[in-house]
Amino acid sequence: MKAAIFDLDGTILDSMGMWRDLEVRFLTGLGIRPAERVFRTMDTLGLHGSAGWLIAEFGLDKRQEELWEFCDRLALEGYLTQVSPKPGAEQALRALRRRGIRTAIATLTAHQLVDPVLEAKGLTPLFDQILTVEDVGGIKKDRPDLFLKAAALLDAKPEEAAVFEDSLYAIRTAVAAGFPVIAIADPAAAQDEPEIRRLSNRYLTGWEQLEQELQQATPVG
Repeated sequence: MKAAIFDLDGTILDSMGMWRDLEVRFLTGLGIRPAERVFRTMDTLGLHGSAGWLIAEFGLDKRQEELWEFCDRLALEGYLTQVSPKPGAEQALRALRRRGIRTAIATLTAHQLVDPVLEAKGLTPLFDQILTVEDVGGIKKDRPDLFLKAAALLDAKPEEAAVFEDSLYAIRTAVAAGFPVIAIADPAAAQDEPEIRRLSNRYLTGWEQLEQELQQATPVG
């Protein structure tokens, strides 16, 4: 493994609970009854990407920009007050970097949220590149553009860059594009665990597992 590409929410950060709470508050504030179908669409599109869909689907008398502003205000507050790195994540990142592995974030979350939270949690120096969906023209993880750009910036071919993910649809995309995948367990993806395990090269129940292996110089991919 020459490089490592990390999702943020649910992978590095223990934030999926915060996002679900935010989604409920966001939908309720718009007068929309939260439902699993809505959550799954929002998980795929991202909150910003969901704005246009929500307006069309529920006939909201709002502009996308209004929804974005409302969402970002809730999200930044949640990130800074409710969210921490997953146990062992920082230590595993440091261990990877000690082995000379270049690292990148590849997330659907916007820079205006990602950059402050990484800085606040002291994680910014642990990444050579920080990429969001904005850096690939808004293309989501149902296409591999974000992973491919991250790999290119890390000077790695797909087969040389492990993707660390918790989301099934993103894992499917990375696998199809030729990336080895190391899945990170997250409660929000518990219903997808069997398929995630089937698709991934590795399935980690926690970052501590990887940290211990790296300390013992065990290959990870």
